[in-house]
Amino acid sequence: MDAVQCYIVDEPIGFAAKTGITPNTMKFSDYGYDAYVQVIFAHNKLLQYHPEIVHTFLEVTFAGWRLALDDVEKAAEIIVSNYAETGGEYDDLDYQIASLKQVANYVTAGITDNDLGKIDGDRWQSMATKFEKYGIINDVPLFSNSVDDRFIN
Repeated sequence: MDAVQCYIVDEPIGFAAKTGITPNTMKFSDYGYDAYVQVIFAHNKLLQYHPEIVHTFLEVTFAGWRLALDDVEKAAEIIVSNYAETGGEYDDLDYQIASLKQVANYVTAGITDNDLGKIDGDRWQSMATKFEKYGIINDVPLFSNSVDDRFIN
């Protein structure tokens, strides 16, 4: 058996397109890994002195995600038309649609549209405890010391 760690929303699609073989994938989440994958970080000074910038950034970021997830085909068209290098590996509408559908599975897994962008404190703490158990971090920080909940609506 051959195995490799990959970015599941992209690489298996590319592999299948190049080889004609759909790879079998194993997700860490199926084995208890339930960490947040895409976390937005901001410097404490930005949070302290310009929270309105952070609030606006988060608001438009998740509004954009909602629009993209509501119309995956249109979002894929925008990516191909405006951001993919002509003739490059990402200049393929079907590829982008498949990738965005995979992204949607992870962005919305177990949540409603209203919860997009929110961090669940219990889930955060549970994974922090696992990270400590496996030696990834030395101490489990409190959720309140890790996440500024002023920005969780």
